[in-house]
Amino acid sequence: MNLRFIIIDDQTESVTYLKKLLGTLDWTNVAVWPGDSVGQKTFNDWDKAFEKIARLKENPDWDPETNCCVLVLDVALGEKAVHILGGIDAINRRLSTPHFDSYVKVILTRYEPMVARNAVRDGIDAILEKEIIFSRIAGGAPVENLKLGIEEAIRNWSRRTGRDTPISPNDRHVKLLDSPPMRLMEAALGRTIVDGVVNHVARDWGEVSVDALSGGYSGAFLARITDASGNRQIVCKLSKNQQLIDEEFSKWNRLFAYPVYQGFVMPMAKPEFLSTFGQVHFLQQASLTGATLESTLLEEIARPSEAKLVSSLRAIKAIARLVEKACAIVERKTPNLLVMTAGDLNRFEGSIPLLANLRDRCVELNFLDDDAWHTKSAIAKFASETVKQWNTLTSRAAFGDLPTSPQHGDMNPRNVLLTEAKPALIDFARFGFWPIGYDLTRFELQLFLRLTGAVDRKDHFPNQLKVWLSLWGEVRDGQVNAKYKGEKDLQITRRVLAAIEPVTTKVGQMLEEHGADPRQVFALMRCFDAIKICSYQDASPFKRLLFLLIALDNARLACPAFGRKRRSN
Repeated sequence: MNLRFIIIDDQTESVTYLKKLLGTLDWTNVAVWPGDSVGQKTFNDWDKAFEKIARLKENPDWDPETNCCVLVLDVALGEKAVHILGGIDAINRRLSTPHFDSYVKVILTRYEPMVARNAVRDGIDAILEKEIIFSRIAGGAPVENLKLGIEEAIRNWSRRTGRDTPISPNDRHVKLLDSPPMRLMEAALGRTIVDGVVNHVARDWGEVSVDALSGGYSGAFLARITDASGNRQIVCKLSKNQQLIDEEFSKWNRLFAYPVYQGFVMPMAKPEFLSTFGQVHFLQQASLTGATLESTLLEEIARPSEAKLVSSLRAIKAIARLVEKACAIVERKTPNLLVMTAGDLNRFEGSIPLLANLRDRCVELNFLDDDAWHTKSAIAKFASETVKQWNTLTSRAAFGDLPTSPQHGDMNPRNVLLTEAKPALIDFARFGFWPIGYDLTRFELQLFLRLTGAVDRKDHFPNQLKVWLSLWGEVRDGQVNAKYKGEKDLQITRRVLAAIEPVTTKVGQMLEEHGADPRQVFALMRCFDAIKICSYQDASPFKRLLFLLIALDNARLACPAFGRKRRSN
């Protein structure tokens, strides 16, 4: 089958440039109209443009019934005289007729493609942002972006009409590894966008798998692309929101400037943009081969290997020492980052009825002791007087100027890659000046969350709640029993948390040197993260209940009345 392109644009240079790009593509039996011998190459009037398309159809070489004919239409012909919505209306009226069903229909726009998408009717096979192709801002790959868009349009046309495609099918197998974060990513971005990023960053890899390392609660997703051999791997951050990606790149630049982080943080290319049937901004964060710390530890719980565990503990100690060194870079009067957003508060409020009722039911069945500090009324009081008032209670007026240091901000086992050389950090969206030791307290809580009961889904049952609370008491008091010989998940979790304790002690001494109470500051930071974990959708209800209890416990420690003013320094 022949492949034919019909370009309708009002700018000669645009037509010439598009023809040049199409001429570089590796497709066979291709022809482009207008050709060099054609007199009129541009159109400012939709009626004349569609009259020309109708006349071309009379030529067997340009008949869409026997060829694959791609209409490439500038949405705003004669833009000075016609508003964009006029152009869209003209396209809608004409392309919605049966006469044009057999064409592949591609719209070019200088406006936001999703704005155009909302205005056009069904039957458009792709919308491409003209700026991406014509200004060469798409990571230096206008040809590739155009090809991805045309390929997507032809695939959509093939599904719409039931006809075969004239281009070689993309026979690579892209396997999306199922998980709650992956389902969220695919729903938010769409399979087309995910495949487009894979084709862009790993085009010659053959079969690949993609797993989501984060759930996209901020509006951005962290994805890892791995080839079939496991020898090549790229970690990308993806979002439809350009600001999120640009901010993360800026934060990476700031973090990378600190010598203490070099070696743990890899060089990064500038953000890129792809526009096919939708649009996505993305950032390649690492191209190192290595499993995440979380997946490695879970594997060691399922299939114990002392040698592998020792290697993981070595990496954990290296991360803890990194945090210790970063905490020596002290700043004062930096913005308070322990802030609850409106989204945080809404998610927590929505979780409370479930967790409070679950707590009462667990007490009835003797899975929890009926302690006064976590009754339903105590939970309600905590939600209204502490969480709702969090930003006021933790302001400088209440806690003074806590010493801060440049920290990753999202230190968790999913953001640590175990490479051959040393552990590498990914995901820099939360980098900033956090209170000294924040990365440590977040690291320990995330390890606690991700390791206990995760294998065989034991955390979906309540019988471990008392055991988990006992382990939490060891963490809180700095007395984790690393020689515990019980269940494998609790044994490994204890050894992991015990590996962090010596550095936690040292960081506590740093806080004291700066006039802060380490017990209060650690409790404040643990309470902050535990509140957020209460609404994690990828955590079991019983784990979320556990972290509600941890939040309540830490609120009591942060300040006996939590609203009582702490001395200023």
